[in-house]
Amino acid sequence: MQLPCFNVYTLLVLLATAVPATAADQRLSALISKVAAQEQRYRNLEFHRHWSYQLKLPEPLLKQRKDTNLFRELQRDTHYVYQNRFYAIQARISGVQVTGDKTKIEVGIGYDGQQTRFVENGVVSLLQGKELIYQHRKPHVFLLDRLAEEPSLAELLTSPTARGYFLSMKYEAEENVKGLNCHRIRIETWVKGQKRHDYSRLWLAPERNWIPIREEGYALGYSETIPLQISEVTDWHQFADGIWFPHKIRDVIHDEQSAADGKTIIGNQSETTLTEISFSPSYDRKYFQDVPLPAEKPDRRSPKQPAE
Repeated sequence: MQLPCFNVYTLLVLLATAVPATAADQRLSALISKVAAQEQRYRNLEFHRHWSYQLKLPEPLLKQRKDTNLFRELQRDTHYVYQNRFYAIQARISGVQVTGDKTKIEVGIGYDGQQTRFVENGVVSLLQGKELIYQHRKPHVFLLDRLAEEPSLAELLTSPTARGYFLSMKYEAEENVKGLNCHRIRIETWVKGQKRHDYSRLWLAPERNWIPIREEGYALGYSETIPLQISEVTDWHQFADGIWFPHKIRDVIHDEQSAADGKTIIGNQSETTLTEISFSPSYDRKYFQDVPLPAEKPDRRSPKQPAE
């Protein structure tokens, strides 16, 4: 069950008084409180996301792997609406595999507070309760796609588990990243019986509303020095009231087997562009129940014109 924001604060206070806190513990607790306060502005949110993927693995290595399930390129255009406890997602996905086969998928998903309606290429599934069966994250946690199940960064940073992993957080240092003063934290991940913990380093920028601006992911089974993933915000939206929000995000994935051999070779790269951002969507509840496919109704509607 999700913890409301005020419970996150309460949890931090209890943790701080239950055991003696180090200076790093205190800094982490203060940081998470600030993250929780800032991300309340994203409770109601509407935006469009264009995501493009390119396979970068050199052809000789690609032939050695003999993996016909890989995509050479992928495109995904998605419209997201989060309104109070409701959400709706509409997406068009297309891609070309290394075999030359082409794929097209249209997805619609809506949650009206009671039921999830999922539509994929015209096939409808009705599920009771909220089902996280599609990418359900907000832009300020895109850099943590691997771990973030729900669109709350503060809850992830106080959670002992996520997506089958055990989690441990540690405040590391202050660093300057591309001219911005940032706070670096370490997120260790492991499964039961795993002796060496994989980890991510995450940089949070107070000057950008405590949004993560860079993430590096390390899998020690492959390499202790070569990150398998580097994600970073490369451009920003600045709104009239001084609110910052990601505009472009780049993800670089290094080839695992090459990293195990001590070589840094890009396996694939993707870029996200976020546009048409609104912090005050206003749709009728029926919009979250109908969830029309993009082919049936355009997904770029004004919040003042709810779906019929």
